Amino acid sequence: ARRPAPPPPPRQYFRAPRFELSKFCRSLGAILCGLAVWVGLWDLIDYDIIPALFDACHDDRLPSLGCLLVKLVLGILGAGGLFATRSLYGDTQVKSAQFSRFE
Repeated sequence: ARRPAPPPPPRQYFRAPRFELSKFCRSLGAILCGLAVWVGLWDLIDYDIIPALFDACHDDRLPSLGCLLVKLVLGILGAGGLFATRSLYGDTQVKSAQFSRFE
């Protein structure tokens, strides 16, 4: 009787580079800085700019239906802008990305 062939080895999609503490710390620092900027920008918009522009979103009136409607309309405007400009997704791919190992 013939033996069945062994299954092929699993395909390796990503060959991880060896661990380096300096690169790990640098990457982690970049992620944390980006997160801090994102959260800070969100807080600036949500706690300072929107209440300054719209009376319904002042701290003494929260939670309010008016502030919910303001934020809903702003979200719809943002989605409309995303659709109109196609800034995060394009109909055609202009240039393909080139992937290379970070060194």
